[in-house]
Amino acid sequence: MNELLLRRRAMMGANRPTTTLTFSIPADTEKRVKILSRGANGWKTKYVDWGDGTCDTVPAYANLQHTYAPASTAREIVVKIVGLLSYLECTNQGITSLYVSQQTELSDLRCNDNQLSSLDVSNNSALVSLYCYNNQLSTLDVSNSPKLSTLWCYSNKVFTEKIGGIDGFTRAIKQYQLWKSTG
Repeated sequence: MNELLLRRRAMMGANRPTTTLTFSIPADTEKRVKILSRGANGWKTKYVDWGDGTCDTVPAYANLQHTYAPASTAREIVVKIVGLLSYLECTNQGITSLYVSQQTELSDLRCNDNQLSSLDVSNNSALVSLYCYNNQLSTLDVSNSPKLSTLWCYSNKVFTEKIGGIDGFTRAIKQYQLWKSTG
């Protein structure tokens, strides 16, 4: 059995929290992806399936970078990061889908300047900071994030009445920026 197949099987084992990012690459275009992340609760290693047949094993606190070579046709790429994360920064990457629901220790999520139309943080109860501005979000529910103190979600389609859990700023959100600029 080849090494790549063995690594993929190890990555996708049961009970391993997984983050999934999806983006498109136009035809004849090289794309460099940079993702900053930190492991949580003793995770010493992250496993990354870059969605193009390559996989990496990296230390929990290492930043992730990958370059996609040009292809003759446009393609959609799905990147999977396996390992418990406390911090994830995937800004300005053209991401159209982000799945972080299994990241229960995620305290800081920075996914601004992408093309996200939805973002589910309902299972991220450890979330303290969320930067999701300059996307295409139409709703956002932060009601299960009692520790949230920083929320930047301006330049989206979301309006104050569509942000679940804010309820007139009754929680101690110290930095809150929401402007109705694209709706």
